[in-house]
Amino acid sequence: QHKKYVFFINRTGKLISMVIPESLPSVNNKRKWQYVAFSNEEKRIALTKALLKEKVAIVQKIRKNIQLQIGDIAIGNLKQSFYPLIEQMNSISSLMAMDGNINRIIFDDLSAYLDKPWQFKKREFHPPKDEVNAMLSIVYTMYYSILIPVIISEG
Repeated sequence: QHKKYVFFINRTGKLISMVIPESLPSVNNKRKWQYVAFSNEEKRIALTKALLKEKVAIVQKIRKNIQLQIGDIAIGNLKQSFYPLIEQMNSISSLMAMDGNINRIIFDDLSAYLDKPWQFKKREFHPPKDEVNAMLSIVYTMYYSILIPVIISEG
């Protein structure tokens, strides 16, 4: 007998509610222990730092590929610039601000890479100010509406 999770998502893709099977399979048990571990502030900060460093490494690789293709982007060494700053931070709010700075670099590079009329000045999503921001908002909504239920059901 297969017990299924049921997810209720509104028309914009936001998770409204879910129904979890009555018994606690190992996935639910794992999720419970992950929740307990993530409630520890030090562990949350350490995990967030690790994720930000991974994001910086990925952005660095993408920037190198873009430079090879269009040649006019000064990439610098993001790891050398950002890793020490990330290590010095000791709160989730400061790490979130750093994430915003990394995102700004990503979107600046994306805009530089795109041809007109697809260039845009910055990421704006409440409401999207242009076609590119509207497209990004739609993709993120679709991505999260699929990703959140998968993460929750896999633990």
